[in-house]
Formats: sequence, structure tokens, C-alpha cells
Amino acid sequence: MKKKWIAILCVVCSLATGTAVYAAGQLSLKINGVTVKDSGAYLRDDRVYVPLRIVSEQLGGEVAWNSAKKEVSIAGAGSGAVDIWKDDSFPGYIQYNSVINVVNRYMAALQGAFSSSYDADEDFKLVLSAQAIQDDVRVWHPFSGMVGSSMRSISSYKIIDGRTVGKDAANRPIYEVAVRYNVINPGDDSTYKQVTKAYTVITEVINNQLFYKIDQERLLSTVKLNQEPSPFK
Repeated sequence: MKKKWIAILCVVCSLATGTAVYAAGQLSLKINGVTVKDSGAYLRDDRVYVPLRIVSEQLGGEVAWNSAKKEVSIAGAGSGAVDIWKDDSFPGYIQYNSVINVVNRYMAALQGAFSSSYDADEDFKLVLSAQAIQDDVRVWHPFSGMVGSSMRSISSYKIIDGRTVGKDAANRPIYEVAVRYNVINPGDDSTYKQVTKAYTVITEVINNQLFYKIDQERLLSTVKLNQEPSPFK
């Protein structure tokens, strides 16, 4: 991880010492030999400024903003850290198997949704909350937007963390489960990403039985990769 962030400093220092390239009055930013489009880099008072998030993510890191603390944190990819929330409200996976299972079922449906011979909509309905379905289940479909308008193939995924985030009106816990997955956009110029999302899981009563359902999702980070990622272990 230290080497990774030394690389960031090297990028910033090299820019400050004049290796940035001018193009039509703007700065062209290159990271590891790859030109970053629309980077927003600029020169002011003989200093070059580059966006922290773009540089960090291009080097495989993840940038998070804590609005309450007004704090920016950067985690290096491959550092081995999986506790992204750093709290103890989700102490172990064993007692939350049912919560995690509904996320696993959703991810399986999401992976299969890219097959032309498989209709994942019915499987999505089994794991989505009534409110999510009422809002329009299609927004959860990988080809229509919310889940992944630019995603073409999820090669592998891993549940990396979880936590309780509150209680519903019936005093039942509400959970968030974080999932990291590798995305491949096949073609002549294949592109690779590593996406981390948090899924909100609630409890619904159906025919006097309790079922866990995915109610919302939110994007935590997207990291562009220069090569095809290895499967999660």
C-alpha cells in the first residue's frame, strides 16, 4: 500500500516539475502512460493541480468522503482491508446468513441477467422489496440503468462487509451489505472495473412470514483497472 501511494506522490511531483503536457491551453494528465480524459488538471501560480479522486482511483485506490467529519480517506487496492465501515454493529456473518443470502441470490440473478437465454426479472422480484418493485423493477435490470448501465459482465464478486443501520417502524433491524465485484466490458477494446456497492436489506411480512428483501443500493466506489482482475478468493 505504501508503494501505491508513493506512486501518487510521484505523479503529483512529476507534474509539478514540468512533465505535464500542454494541449490547446489545457493540461494533459497521464497516469502510468495512459492519458486521462477530462481530468480537470490545471496550472495556477506555477503549480499544477490534479483531482485527488481521479489520480487515486487510476492507481487502484478508493476515495471516500465522510460528510459528518469533513474527512477524505483513501484506501489502496489490494491492501487486504475488507472492513469498510469500521464498526462492530455487524459482528459476524454466521448469525446474519439470511441477510447475506438474499444479497447472494441477487448477485446470482445479476450475473445471469447477461445471458440471452435467461430472464432474470422473476428472480429479481423474489429478492426485491415491494417498494422497489412498485417504483419499477426495471430500474434494477442491468441493461436499463440503476444497477449497471455500463456493465456487461460480472466475472466475480465478494461480500466484504455488513452493518446494521437502524430499525424500521416495527423495530426490526435494517442492514447494509457491501459487495465488491469485477466488471468486464468485452469487445475489441475490453475495459475492466472493480465496483463496490452497498445494498440495504429490510424485513417484509408476507403471509405471516418474515422475508429479507433488498430495498435500495448505493455506489461506494468504482475503480478502473488496466488489466483483467483475478477472481475473488
